[in-house]
Amino acid sequence: MLEMVNVGSTTIESIGYESGSKRLHVNFVSTEKYIYQGVPKIIHARLMRAHSIDIYFAEEIKDKYRHTEIY
Repeated sequence: MLEMVNVGSTTIESIGYESGSKRLHVNFVSTEKYIYQGVPKIIHARLMRAHSIDIYFAEEIKDKYRHTEIY
């Protein structure tokens, strides 16, 4: 089962990562949920350590990886 970690940012509620498939799961405060494909483990690690998760996500992930909204 995928572990989702609450991150307490202003736009992102929780983040999960599947290292085998390189899928990043992002649950937004707005209740939208997305899966980002092909995200390297190092990018996930940097996201989780970022001073601002919102800024790192916007600059390094949002428009750089293919994603699907989950309903």
